[in-house]
Amino acid sequence: MKRIDKKENGQFFGTSICYTSKNVEVVTSDEFLDMIIEKGCRFAWYFHYMPVSNDAAPELMPTKEQRVYMYHRVREIRGNTGGKPIYAMDFQNDGEFVGGCIAGGRNYCHINPNGDVELCVLIHYSGADIREVSLLDALKQPLFLAYRDNQPFNQNHLRPCPMLENPELLQKMVRETGAYSTDLMSEESAEHLCGKCRHYAEEWGRRPRPCGKSAILSPRGTVTIKTRLYCYSVGNKLYSFLRRSHRNSRRHKSFLYGVCCADFCCV
Repeated sequence: MKRIDKKENGQFFGTSICYTSKNVEVVTSDEFLDMIIEKGCRFAWYFHYMPVSNDAAPELMPTKEQRVYMYHRVREIRGNTGGKPIYAMDFQNDGEFVGGCIAGGRNYCHINPNGDVELCVLIHYSGADIREVSLLDALKQPLFLAYRDNQPFNQNHLRPCPMLENPELLQKMVRETGAYSTDLMSEESAEHLCGKCRHYAEEWGRRPRPCGKSAILSPRGTVTIKTRLYCYSVGNKLYSFLRRSHRNSRRHKSFLYGVCCADFCCV
C-alpha cells in the first residue's frame, strides 16, 4: 500500500475492485474510499463477483438487495452533490449508460496470456488464437458474430450480461458456434458455468428496476450528459477511458474524461 501513496510518486491511479456478498459494504464505505483517495486514487472500477471456473464460490455472488445497494451507493459516490472526489463506475449496474454489454468486440474484447481472443475478461470461451489470425479475423470468429447479433441481451440494461443475468444465451452461443473453453485453470463447460448463474438470474429478473437519472439539471436549464465508454484488456490489465459529450442550448463539446489502467483484483 505504501508504494501507491501519492506522496511517494505524485501520480494518481485507478483501482479495480471485485465486490462480493462478503465485502460489499466494506469496499464502498467512507473509510475505504477516503483511504484510497488520500493515496491518489481518482477512478474506481467496481466489478460484480462472477462464479467463473470450476472451483468458484457461487455464495459470494451479491444478493439482489446488495446489488440494489450498489446501484445507489455508486451513484452517491460520484454524485455532484455529496459525492467523493473520485469517479466510481460499476461494470454491471452502469449498463444503462452504454446500451448494455460492451464486450464481444462491440467496444471491448480480451486476449488472455495464451493468445485466445475472448469475448470478455470474465467469459472464457473463444474460437480464435491471436498468434494464428489477425485481430480483425479474430473479431469475425463465429462466437463474436453471434455475440454481437444478440446484443443487447436484454432491453433492461440492468440485466446486461449473457452469463450472469441471461445465462441461457451464453450457453446457446457457445454451443452453436463450437467455441472452446479457454479457462487457464481448468476447462469449464458453458453448461456448468451458466448453471451457477440460473438462480441468480431468476431472482434478479423479478426485481423492479431501480430508479436512476441520465440527465442533470442546471440552474440555467437542462444539461444532458452522454457518456461513452471505451475499454480493452490484455492479460489481467484493463485499459479504459470515458469520453463525455456535454450538450446544452449554447455549446457542445467533447472531452476525454479519464484514463485508467488497473490490475484485476479482489479486495
